[in-house]
Amino acid sequence: MFEKVNLKIENQPDRRWLCLLTLFSLLLVLSCKKDKADFQRDSAIERVTGELSHTRIIDLYGYDQVIANGDSLTNFVAPLEPTDPLYKKNHYKFPGTKYFPEDGRFGNSWWSGENFDGKVGYIWRVPKSLFRSDNSLDLELQILGTNRLPYEKTNFSIALEKNRNMDYYVVPEPVLGGKGKYFAAERDETVSKPGYFKIRVINLTYLLGQRSNFNGPFEEHYGDITLTYANGLPVSDATSNVDPAKKVSEYVEVPYGTYQFKVLSHLGREISGATGNNVYRILDPPSSSLPRSIFDPSNVVYAPIQTYQPGGVYTIIVTPLPCEFIINELGYTDSKYQNLFKIIEDKEPPVNMSYARVQGVNALPGQTVSFRLNGVSMENNIKYGEYSKYQIKENGKYQVEAVDAGGKVLAQLEQSLDARMNYTFWLYPAADGTGRISVSSNDLSGDLHMGNSEDDGSFGYQHYTLPFSKRFFNFCPDLPYLTITTNNGQVIGGAKDNPAVYNLKPGELPAYFPYTWGDWKIKSYEILAYRSTPQVTPGIWADDIKVLTNDNFIARKELYTSSSKKLPAHEPGVYSVALIGRTGNQVPAEFKAKMIFIKHNQ
Repeated sequence: MFEKVNLKIENQPDRRWLCLLTLFSLLLVLSCKKDKADFQRDSAIERVTGELSHTRIIDLYGYDQVIANGDSLTNFVAPLEPTDPLYKKNHYKFPGTKYFPEDGRFGNSWWSGENFDGKVGYIWRVPKSLFRSDNSLDLELQILGTNRLPYEKTNFSIALEKNRNMDYYVVPEPVLGGKGKYFAAERDETVSKPGYFKIRVINLTYLLGQRSNFNGPFEEHYGDITLTYANGLPVSDATSNVDPAKKVSEYVEVPYGTYQFKVLSHLGREISGATGNNVYRILDPPSSSLPRSIFDPSNVVYAPIQTYQPGGVYTIIVTPLPCEFIINELGYTDSKYQNLFKIIEDKEPPVNMSYARVQGVNALPGQTVSFRLNGVSMENNIKYGEYSKYQIKENGKYQVEAVDAGGKVLAQLEQSLDARMNYTFWLYPAADGTGRISVSSNDLSGDLHMGNSEDDGSFGYQHYTLPFSKRFFNFCPDLPYLTITTNNGQVIGGAKDNPAVYNLKPGELPAYFPYTWGDWKIKSYEILAYRSTPQVTPGIWADDIKVLTNDNFIARKELYTSSSKKLPAHEPGVYSVALIGRTGNQVPAEFKAKMIFIKHNQ
């Protein structure tokens, strides 16, 4: 036994060799791990890094695959059938490609339930390297079925045109009367004047014929179109009455700001905006409005509210796009084409580092005033209870003054204006009747904070393209505490004792969650003023102050009545509602306390 043990010990390697062997093994393991990491990096999708051309393909049909000069640029991976076991988890996942690294698809099936942004009007800026030496490019676009076969496709050729910014709008073939598969339009990328953006309209409407649901036939929007502001007034003669033969209007310059542009048909009726949003894409056929149910239209027509920054260039195009409509009392929907409008960004605006928008409100009884910023008048002779138009000002510090008709300074303050911000200067009386100015920063983003607590804020906000938001102020010195309610003293804006609507003090502007939010489904409401105290809310109804009702928030009823349409309950927008004036037996009737409101988007 000892001999065997001794023999075993004698056959063991030298300890120094053992240490070297261990070290070598460790280095080998580490090198393998490093090689594995390198392999993962090397396997990343190669991306196109060459120069992009000034040619864009704008898909208004919904193709998902593309072949260029016979070469497949997308993955041609078929979507899964709903019966597939992997459908629920992976039916929306697709491998990226060199030209489309995100999901390997050209655009998206923008009527799919999970695609909330819709990708309606998917824009592809074509790489220069795809054009042949003679500047030609053959394209084939497809929609791939679950059987891996295309059930829709189109073929066409384009050319790279030097010194021209070309857009090729791909639309259903009947739209162009069988004369083409795309509509070519040159876009403008030249610089607008400071503080302005450019916008135009393209009319590719099509006579779709009779279609209906139980509630009636679809509106027919084929014909001339006119671009308007939210109140239905035309933006410009150049963008009005654009007919299907002319197709393209000139660009017009508009002061930057937040707008709800609308498109009216030749009958003066609103054309709905196109979207992939699950809610906003459902229309009531006879009114083109958002339906509460199959027999209950809201008469609110979807048109997104967004900020158009200085230097941007935009096209609003009207053409047949898919929408949905309710087919039974259970709320099931079907899809149809309707002439809808879509906003296309022709030139991305630079970051606005220079300009803010400002306006002034005269809430000082008995005075006609003007507002001056660093001695320059914003607008002259603003009557009591009225407000100025928006002005564009460069960012910086300003001496803000409110002066009377004789040039006497009634109130003043120093205010910094930051770029991209929207300000309102409120002139109102102190208890002794002298003037004061308060400044509100108005949030026109459409973003609502959800109250989530997280590191990066990814899910902290919900964005609304159709906001119904209101903010409340007290500029009446005779009501030390003002509480705002809806019908019969009911809570407005969420929780009871919300500081945004409860115990508002004169001249103090709530900043913590200051906006209350509504929606298009609301049928009617009232806004009431209450005399409250810190101990008693809402307090005593101020029946001497006129109640505001939902239809007060319709800018121009003629927009609807002139085209034989029914009025909506109210219109979307960002509003400030303020109590102004004085109370008491000695106050003249025209200066009695009342609620006014301002719509900050146009």
